[in-house]
Amino acid sequence: PNQDLFAADNYHQLVDNPILYAIPDTTMIHLPGISVEVACYSTSGKRISKDIAEYIRPLLIGQTKYLNNKLPVDRYTFLIYHSLAKNTNHLIGDGLEHSNSTLILLYMPLDIQTIKQNVYGIARHEFFHTLMPLGLHSHEIENYDYNNPKFSKHLWLYEGMTEYFTMHMPVKTGLKTEKEFLNTVEEKMAAMTEFDPNLAITDLSLHPMEMQGEYYNVYLKGALINLCLDIKLRELSGGKYGVKDLVLQLTERYGQGKPFEDNKLFAEIVSMTGYKELETFIAKYIEGTEALPLEEMLLKVGLKVEKGQILEIENSSPEQQKLCADWLR
Repeated sequence: PNQDLFAADNYHQLVDNPILYAIPDTTMIHLPGISVEVACYSTSGKRISKDIAEYIRPLLIGQTKYLNNKLPVDRYTFLIYHSLAKNTNHLIGDGLEHSNSTLILLYMPLDIQTIKQNVYGIARHEFFHTLMPLGLHSHEIENYDYNNPKFSKHLWLYEGMTEYFTMHMPVKTGLKTEKEFLNTVEEKMAAMTEFDPNLAITDLSLHPMEMQGEYYNVYLKGALINLCLDIKLRELSGGKYGVKDLVLQLTERYGQGKPFEDNKLFAEIVSMTGYKELETFIAKYIEGTEALPLEEMLLKVGLKVEKGQILEIENSSPEQQKLCADWLR
C-alpha cells in the first residue's frame, strides 16, 4: 500500500518518459485524433490545470487543424511543475519535449495569467516536436549513443521547421493577423544578424557542443530558411504544396521506428517533391553560407523589405496576390 512501481524496458525509454508524482491536478482536452492531458503541481497547493487547459485549448485546436489532424501520437501530456517565487520579478519558464509529453518547469509567483501565458509560449513550440524530431528523425537520433553522441545535420528541420510552424500556424488558422506574423519575421531577421553569417546551419547542427554560442540561431535563421523554402515550394507547385505538406509526406515515409539516413535526406526531398530546383536552394542556404534570399522571396508574395520592416508593395500583380493568399490564408 505504500509503494508504487515504475518499470522501463531500457534507459532511453526511461529518460523519454518523465514522471510527475503528485496529488492529482489534471484536466483533459479531447481533440480530433488525440487526447491531451494537462497535469500540474504547484508548491502553492493551488489547483491550476483547469485554467491552463482552457487557455491553451484554442492553440492545440489550431495546431491539430494545421497538421490536418495527422499526429504521430494519440495521447499527449503536459507535465507542469510550478515552484512559487515570492519576488514578482522572478519569472523563469522552460520546457523539454518527449515522445508523448512535454515537461514544463515554472518559477514564478502564483499569478494565473502569467502562468498561462508562459505555458502557452512553451507549448506552441514543444507540441510541434511530436512531428520532428520525435517522429521524423535520422538514425543518429533513433539510436542515440549517450556515451559517444553523434549528431544529425538536420537542425534546420528539427528546430528550424518547428519554430517556423509556431510562427506560421497562427496566421494560417486565423489566430493571429498577417501584420503580427510579419512583425515576428522582422524580429527574427534583426536578431539573426547577431550570429556568425559564415556558419552553415548544417555545420552548427553537427557540432552543437562546440558552438553553443551560435545555437540560438537555429530558431532564427532556421525558421527563416523554412519561410523561404515554403514560398519557394508554393511557387513551384502553383500554391498547392508547402513545407507543412513536405513534413507530413516525410512523416508518412519515416515515422516513429523508421529513421532516415542523415546524408540522404536532401536527395530524398528533391526526389520526393520532384523539384530539381531545390538542390540549388539546399546547397546555397542550408549546407552553404549564402545570405538568405528573404527580399527575393517576399517580393514573390507582394512584400518588400525597407529598413528592416516588411511592407506591402503597391499594385502587386494577381500572381503575387494569389501566392500570398496560398501562403498565409
